[in-house]
Amino acid sequence: MASPLQRLCFLNGLTSVLAFWVLVNDTGPERSGHVAAWDAGGQQFLIHGGSDTEFRPDLWAYDAETGTWDLAPQLNSAALKRGEHVAVWDPRELALWIHGGFDGVTLFNDVWRYSDNRWIHFAGGPGEAPTARSSHVAVWDTAQSAMWLHGGLGGDLQDDLWKFSYRSLSSSSWVQIHPIDNRLPSARAHHAAAWDEINSAMWVHGGYDSQGPLL
Repeated sequence: MASPLQRLCFLNGLTSVLAFWVLVNDTGPERSGHVAAWDAGGQQFLIHGGSDTEFRPDLWAYDAETGTWDLAPQLNSAALKRGEHVAVWDPRELALWIHGGFDGVTLFNDVWRYSDNRWIHFAGGPGEAPTARSSHVAVWDTAQSAMWLHGGLGGDLQDDLWKFSYRSLSSSSWVQIHPIDNRLPSARAHHAAAWDEINSAMWVHGGYDSQGPLL
C-alpha cells in the first residue's frame, strides 16, 4: 500500500484566507519514521529512511513538475538505514543534511550531507557533539550555514541545544548553546521546530516529556 502525498493550498482573499488539501500522488513509498525536506530550486520533495517492515537507507525525490517519484542516485556509500532522525535543507549549497536516528538496535549521533548525488559522512564524537539520539528536532539557518538541534531521546529525554556550523567539507564544528538566562525548553521528544530567517529564531512546540504530551 503506497503512502499518499498531499499538499495544502491557499487562496488569499481580501478579508480571509481559505485553505484546502489536494491529493498530489498516491504511488509513493510506504513508510513511517522517515524525514523530509523541500528543495525549492529543484521543486523536489525529498524523503529519506524510515521504516515499512524494516528500516531503510533509501532516498526518494518527488518531482513537483512531472508528478513522479524516483529513487535518488547515491553514487557512494549511502547514509545508514534509520528512522526517527532529522533532516534539513541547505538552499545555498543545495544539500540535504541528516542527523541521528535509530535503526532498531543502535542510536546514532552522526551527520551526513547529500549533494551532487553523493553522501559525505561527518562523524560525531564524545565531548564534541550531541549524544546519540532520535525523535529530536533540527532546523537550518541559511545566514550562518548552520544546523540547530534540540532535545530528543538518547536513553533519557534530552533538553540540550546544539549548533552545527558548516564552513567547508574539511571544516565543521559542533558547539553546545547555553542561553544567557539558563532557560531552555524542558526535556522532550517528538516535538516540532521551525526556523525564522528574519528574526534568526528557532521556534519549538509540543512533544512528549516523561509525563506525557506537552502543550
